[in-house]
Amino acid sequence: MLTNLIKKRIELPNEPGQWIEIRRPSIAIYQEFSASDFNTLVLLQHCVTSWSYEAECTAENIAELDPETAGILANEIVWKDTEEDQKKVKGAPRRARG
Repeated sequence: MLTNLIKKRIELPNEPGQWIEIRRPSIAIYQEFSASDFNTLVLLQHCVTSWSYEAECTAENIAELDPETAGILANEIVWKDTEEDQKKVKGAPRRARG
């Protein structure tokens, strides 16, 4: 499953009318996140893809998010697979190593 195709729009409860779209992290993103001692900013800069703010969605602007919003997003980014996602993975053909 290509994780960059799985996106989720988060309506921010602490900012009515604002939203941020996140992508599901790949194994490479999880490895970098782990190597950074689980630095939330590393995770956000890889997984926040767009937002409703006037400012452009850039790494520098992501670093300017308030701690409450960053926490909401970090919790959402590591969401569990839905049943549909799990079925796709279980039903996917496996390639032989070689």
